[in-house]
Amino acid sequence: MLSLFPEHVHSLPDFHSLLVVGNYHASAPIHLALSYARENSESRPLVLSPSRIALKDALAGLNDDWLASNSLCGRMVDAISRIDML
Repeated sequence: MLSLFPEHVHSLPDFHSLLVVGNYHASAPIHLALSYARENSESRPLVLSPSRIALKDALAGLNDDWLASNSLCGRMVDAISRIDML
């Protein structure tokens, strides 16, 4: 299930395209791309941001515990390596 959060508590319905607007935690686009990459092993999710530097700074400032503890584990490494950020 696709989600903006690390655990699939708040899963999104099926969609063909998605525009996320609003105040979400900085890691929300990463969790969405990661959940998509995990479900679709041949995919290359793309995260678009008006400012890649601002997104990176926000991610560093957030210090997402789930990403920090799970991003280097098995299947996660493959999924994360396929996420592109522009």
